Amino acid sequence: MGDTNNQLEIKFKELGGELIIELPKRESIKSILELEREIYCIINRGESVKTHIDVSNLEYISLSELRVFEKLKMEFGNLKIINLNPEMKKFVKKNGYSDLC
Repeated sequence: MGDTNNQLEIKFKELGGELIIELPKRESIKSILELEREIYCIINRGESVKTHIDVSNLEYISLSELRVFEKLKMEFGNLKIINLNPEMKKFVKKNGYSDLC
């Protein structure tokens, strides 16, 4: 999928003003702060208008991750989570983060 020049080996690509960030499998994410820092660096270095966080490699999504995504959305604007499985989508909406999907 694109560059992997970071510690978590988060894959990303930019296409036509859209940035797609593919999160790695859960076991490679050491801390939520590291995840936030890596995503921030990827978004900050590009010129994309829309950002999509692809969570297809995750079996579940945590409230901590949702808080990070919401914080990044507030800072950078148009950010959405994509490829949520049905249980994750229900969890996201139930916890008040519907604007992320």
